[in-house]
Amino acid sequence: MEQNDFLTQFKGNLILFGVSGSCGEATVKGARTVVNGVEIDSSLVKGTTIQWFPSAELKFVNKYLTRVSRKVKEIGLLLHKGVALISDDKMEDFRNWLKDQQVEFQAEVEALALRFDEVVEDHVKANPDVAELIEGHITNKVKDGAHSDPLQALAGWMGSFRFAAFPPIPFMTFEEEQEDLPALATMSLWDDVAMQSKLLHDNSFLGEEACSQRAITAVRKIYTKLESMSFLHDGIINVVSFFDEAFDDMPKKGEVSGVKFAQVKKLLALCSEAETLRSIAAGKVDAQTALGAVVEEETPTGEENWFDEDDDVITPTPMSQQQTPPSQAKKPLPASEMQPEFVWDDDDNW
Repeated sequence: MEQNDFLTQFKGNLILFGVSGSCGEATVKGARTVVNGVEIDSSLVKGTTIQWFPSAELKFVNKYLTRVSRKVKEIGLLLHKGVALISDDKMEDFRNWLKDQQVEFQAEVEALALRFDEVVEDHVKANPDVAELIEGHITNKVKDGAHSDPLQALAGWMGSFRFAAFPPIPFMTFEEEQEDLPALATMSLWDDVAMQSKLLHDNSFLGEEACSQRAITAVRKIYTKLESMSFLHDGIINVVSFFDEAFDDMPKKGEVSGVKFAQVKKLLALCSEAETLRSIAAGKVDAQTALGAVVEEETPTGEENWFDEDDDVITPTPMSQQQTPPSQAKKPLPASEMQPEFVWDDDDNW
């Protein structure tokens, strides 16, 4: 469907959606890289990635994302990845169809969780040379040994699978008013970013003097969302520049404290208000002035691992030497903090 024809005298809804899940990969900390018999020691080499869970079992995630995108193209207009327009007369059917897809998706996630031990057992048997790494990662990072029920023991891992959509934004456009469409979408983006920033600020930064790399990864995801939606409005780049300023020279390992922690904390505080975001977008607030004036109070410490967006980090410790009981293992962040994506709202908000 042609965009210009679709938008002429259009009355409908802007939809933001996303489907995501675990990639089943982890980075082995301390791994050595050897090229042509020579060990490479460089900060540019990030280590070895291990597929601790078979990727073939995770392909269903992309299946649902493709399914939704195709459906949108059939009945509406796909403006951008995860951004669509659906007309009023097709919205109700699309809404019901989308909910059915979400139920099916969640059922597949739960079915996979119930088969988790069986899948891992077969994976380990097929890869005995890395069996200890796989089992050690699952024990320390994935399963909560305090629960015998698999759905409870794997609740954190299951939470990484998301099929979500932002509440639709109703609007009407006419041929001479098509320029208002990006403005409407941008308005909803400011509200969404403000909500996510406030949640992350209050849960991980407020009252703290340092944060982990996991929290920094969550902030990066807000940055990624803004960058991917920059086609909507020129001012979004101004907001992105604030994130660039905060992430400049950001430590890749260990706790983040001192100046960088203070800058990210202030960044989230600023972005927690939609009106402030609009002011930043309009160029009324300068990034260096707002974030550059933060005074260092302490030096970054710690040697935690750097977590990429979809990766975990594991240390090749023999199973016999692992002393941390599963019930005391570090738990993953809540889904809202791990993946600040779009969320389902109550029926009244549709």
